[in-house]
Amino acid sequence: MQDNLIRKMSFEQKKEAKLFYEQLLAENPQHPDGLHLLGLTLLQSGDPAAAAVWFRTLPPGPTQRLALDNILTEWGRRDAPAAAAFVLSLPPDRTQHAAAVHLATLVLRHQLEAAVVHIVG
Repeated sequence: MQDNLIRKMSFEQKKEAKLFYEQLLAENPQHPDGLHLLGLTLLQSGDPAAAAVWFRTLPPGPTQRLALDNILTEWGRRDAPAAAAFVLSLPPDRTQHAAAVHLATLVLRHQLEAAVVHIVG
């Protein structure tokens, strides 16, 4: 639901929301909603690279994994090579492995969809 609300915000509203979440996190750096919503705002503003930098500040756990999936889904659509470079920059652990599998699945799905459109016309 929060993701849909942020997606519908205007560019100016997203800028204001980003400033609000940054101020909130300056006061309380581990505020869970602030962390989550700042990342969504960055992502929905069309800046997956900034969202990836933000991702590195999240504590390990389910929120981090969900954020990574969201970032890679958006970034993979826009610039798969840059998203892959980000995945390779992660520490070689389960998170990196899961991210690599997620991104590879997205790329393959996109190629399959493009092939079907080409064949069907």
